[in-house]
Amino acid sequence: MCGVLPAVLVMETLRRLGCLNRCERVGYQTSADSGGDRQHVVGYAGMLFA
Repeated sequence: MCGVLPAVLVMETLRRLGCLNRCERVGYQTSADSGGDRQHVVGYAGMLFA
């Protein structure tokens, strides 16, 4: 999923279903980690919702 809106929709849906009790970041990388320009990056996060 890409962007703030899809992330908020997923978290709000889980919250309304009573399934959002915790959130854990399991990974984070940027496009610069693969040898790209460090001035202009895109971030990628791996999250677990429970």
